[in-house]
Amino acid sequence: LGYEGLLETIDDLGPGSDDTKLKLSLDGRDPDDGMTDIAYEKGFALLRTIEMAVGRERWDAFLKAYFNDNAFGTMTTEGFIAKLNADLIQGDSAAAKAIQLDQWIYQPGIPEGYPAPTSERFAAVDAELTKWADGATPASLTTQDWTTHEWLRFIRGLPQDISLSKMADIDNAFGFTKSGNSEILGAWFEPVIRQKYTAGYDALEKFLMHVGRRKFVKPLFKLMAEMPEGK
Repeated sequence: LGYEGLLETIDDLGPGSDDTKLKLSLDGRDPDDGMTDIAYEKGFALLRTIEMAVGRERWDAFLKAYFNDNAFGTMTTEGFIAKLNADLIQGDSAAAKAIQLDQWIYQPGIPEGYPAPTSERFAAVDAELTKWADGATPASLTTQDWTTHEWLRFIRGLPQDISLSKMADIDNAFGFTKSGNSEILGAWFEPVIRQKYTAGYDALEKFLMHVGRRKFVKPLFKLMAEMPEGK
């Protein structure tokens, strides 16, 4: 899910945008401009790349020492790179080539060769979505013991042009509008807004009035602002 969010953010900002670099320049800008998936998800992808290049044992040892050495202090990008080279890579040209620090930190987008994550459980969710698209009723789908992440995969996999009747069927079967889970509500309210599913409006208003976390509300306000009635 995080990787998909990263791809969407890069597409939204533009593949060549400076704002898709990990070393972000916010001089003279609103700091909120830096609040995107880039720091979180591209940053994670870099750390995962380093782990794959040097192995979990060496990576864990480096991280423990890194936090111990820098506790209660500050760190710059260049300071992190210097410490990584001195304490972990240590002249290992093969590891340095596999990690591609310069590309990850100073170049836009995602370096070539990064493996997109896969998930057997998400493949099972996709199979249920296909069954539903082929005419199966929502209640007949195998959704027992799904985690929040699997429900998010399901909601995000709904067609952009889903009909109001099918939204109602899904909502009645799974109770998305009545969910107490902000992750699920945040995802569900996007098709609610797009398709003008009025049965979800009261819950949407309550959500926007009581939830302040940017990751949940900004996409919803953005969608609403695209329509005259939403504004």
